[in-house]
Amino acid sequence: MKSIKQLSLWLKAIALLFAICTFGSCDDGSDCSMNNTSYNRVRLYSVNPITGKESVATYNGQLSVALMIEGRDSIVINRLTSASELTIPVSYAQQRDTVVLIYDNMYTDTLYVEHTNTPYFISLSCGTGMFHNLTGLQHTQSFIDSAVIVNHTINYDPNENIKLYIAQ
Repeated sequence: MKSIKQLSLWLKAIALLFAICTFGSCDDGSDCSMNNTSYNRVRLYSVNPITGKESVATYNGQLSVALMIEGRDSIVINRLTSASELTIPVSYAQQRDTVVLIYDNMYTDTLYVEHTNTPYFISLSCGTGMFHNLTGLQHTQSFIDSAVIVNHTINYDPNENIKLYIAQ
């Protein structure tokens, strides 16, 4: 009788240990986002010169976007057509991103986006992610008339961060 109680106790202990190892301490990565990159969401706008109302604009030519890092460019978007919104990754290592917009392979505008970087811990298996806070914005004026930061916080939310008003 004593050996049956001991065996039962051992089986319960093994089952509990198995449950803890399987469900409690092992991370399946479900906390990880598919991509730990926060994106700057930019939307194009135009203003009706008569009414003064703004509306989302569409650039109907070919638009390419390059992100300049340490003097080298990296094509982020190549020959996008019918563009009204851009999703641009934000640098983890720098606090100023240089974004070059290339219209129909002939004209360019440059955005200088200043931001702070805030790392945060996700989990042991996922590592860290980075959120950003927009602190400044400058631009050239080939097709961009003006630019405004509308949401300073860049994280995984799909909120618009910058409004680009295109010249008419």
